[in-house]
Amino acid sequence: FPVTIGGSGKKAGVADRGCCGMVTSLNKAWKYIGSPADAEGIFTIGSNMSTGAASYFTSFGPSSDGRTKPEISGMGSSTAIINTSGLTSTGNGTSYSSPLVCGMLALVQQFFLEKTGRTLKQQQLYEFMKDYSVDLWEPGKDIKSGYGLFLLPEDPESIDIEKYLRKEEIKLNNPELS
Repeated sequence: FPVTIGGSGKKAGVADRGCCGMVTSLNKAWKYIGSPADAEGIFTIGSNMSTGAASYFTSFGPSSDGRTKPEISGMGSSTAIINTSGLTSTGNGTSYSSPLVCGMLALVQQFFLEKTGRTLKQQQLYEFMKDYSVDLWEPGKDIKSGYGLFLLPEDPESIDIEKYLRKEEIKLNNPELS
């Protein structure tokens, strides 16, 4: 799928290959976004608790050059996981929020592939994330949670496909929809 968890933070080639580089906002006590999460073209994922508050361990923006980071947040506190014993448990960390968001975006890409015959490109996926994030702090994008906590729509059929893909793109990739 065109979603990867990036480690190098380098933009070069990531978007061109239909991938979206994603990194966590790091578990840093000093709270500021650092490398590789501050790279341009990389989706930086913060961490929130179920109450909507930022997790105590998540880093805040801005980036070193003043850009607002993170882009969005995911559940990173008391996140449901399967532990090393194969049992359901909970864990804390941006190492949980970023993979959780990546998994959710993989479902979004699967939805678009099944409905239109193609996946979303990086900018289209970014718009989708913005549209389906619950704003938590200052209106719009802020340095604590970006556009907010990313949630999948309860009813996938409510997604306005044409908001993200032009009709020509849909017809080109899926003649059954023309």
